[in-house]
Amino acid sequence: MKDHLPESLIQRFVLNQGSREDNRMVVRHLLRRCPVCARRLREAARPAVPIQDYDAAIRRWEESYRAKSRPAVEPRSHEEDSLPASVWRSLGFYRVAAKQFAERGLTLQRLRGMRRRELRAIPGVGQRTLETLERVLGAPIPDDAPERPFCYWREKGIHPVAARALSEAGIESVADLEGTSREELEAIRYVGPVVVARLEELAGMRFPCHIDFWKRQGLPTRVVNALANAGIDTEADFVALTRERFLMIDRMGERSLRLCEEAVGRKLASPFRSWKASGVTRKLARKLVGAGIDTLEQLRSMTIGDLRDAGFDWTEIACCERLKESWSFP
Repeated sequence: MKDHLPESLIQRFVLNQGSREDNRMVVRHLLRRCPVCARRLREAARPAVPIQDYDAAIRRWEESYRAKSRPAVEPRSHEEDSLPASVWRSLGFYRVAAKQFAERGLTLQRLRGMRRRELRAIPGVGQRTLETLERVLGAPIPDDAPERPFCYWREKGIHPVAARALSEAGIESVADLEGTSREELEAIRYVGPVVVARLEELAGMRFPCHIDFWKRQGLPTRVVNALANAGIDTEADFVALTRERFLMIDRMGERSLRLCEEAVGRKLASPFRSWKASGVTRKLARKLVGAGIDTLEQLRSMTIGDLRDAGFDWTEIACCERLKESWSFP
């Protein structure tokens, strides 16, 4: 390639002082892969001052800035000075973290005494910022001080993850386990049967299990779990239900009801059947049961306004008023 770019054109291109046509001419020429002009362009773009020489200039600027911004009453070390955001940026910190450091007036000396949890509480401070800070300080950032409950469970042989979970749940010692059920412990994340067995060994007792009663009755596991999820732990809890209330429990049907009734040796009362026997329609009987009105006494305690609020229409209210005047209820 015989024609090369003139030196003045290359200088204007590097200094961004050329016109649009000049810049296009340089780009078109470089696209032809002229090695001579490419080398000349690299040499022109190379800074005249070595990169390492900028450090001394930055240090001089920092010294002059501190001298102008505050009068030095007594000599202070570099780590005791709060730095502007631009200096934090020059040290390699991200813009958000540098701004937060400057606004909070943090110094290198103060940062050296802070722990990871304190630093992470500052907006914009993440893992990359912590790594940069360790590089600037020349020492690792101290970890968070171990919490007393966590150390207590670790000394008892509890896995670290489970020890942390117990501490966060407010269980700080073996004494706090008194009155706790097995289901409550296993509901804590990362606390499983192995950890519960170790806790039982430490407490010297077996934690009560709400589903033990139903297991002893020989009910299927599916029914036992459904009863436990519904909070039906004892026979008294079961007998306090009505037939309709039981069938409203998730994953419970007629077969599950029959098994439970056989286990306790008695059948649940059915307000729906009682209302039907009193002569009301199936629709009204369902509506009464759905509103929690299981007996005639409950119905008599309700006013017309209460029935309207419960969603009864005027025809159904008239039937209820006639029913209130009756003296017998099956």
